[in-house]
Amino acid sequence: MSGTPRKTGVAASGVAGSDIRQMRAATIPSYMRLCFTPDGPVRLTTTEVQILTFVGRNEGHACSKSQIASAIGRNEKTVSRLISRLRQYQILEAQPSFAENGAQLANVYRLASGRMTKPEEAAHLGREVEAG
Repeated sequence: MSGTPRKTGVAASGVAGSDIRQMRAATIPSYMRLCFTPDGPVRLTTTEVQILTFVGRNEGHACSKSQIASAIGRNEKTVSRLISRLRQYQILEAQPSFAENGAQLANVYRLASGRMTKPEEAAHLGREVEAG
């Protein structure tokens, strides 16, 4: 093994995408995927967590669904469907951005008031949600 440092992939927005792509269900316990919404608790999929992680790291910057899909290693159709679901549950907010000539650009995504819980709190609440 040489002493040369390894390069990691960088997404179009400048964020290292390799660490987000490596997040799998085995590394994200189910209690960490519990998010509370105005309508009650929602258990997120691993891909939804990856989307929220990407948005959290790029919050306030315009990014297209294809950029998100590329960064997390999923196809754009899947990302589009899951973003719609996250917006429906009020976990994710989208704000359109426009060029000077009025053309619509990529949306600016933000994490909404729904929140991921602390591990201890989520483990307890996760048991309640599964039981009830």
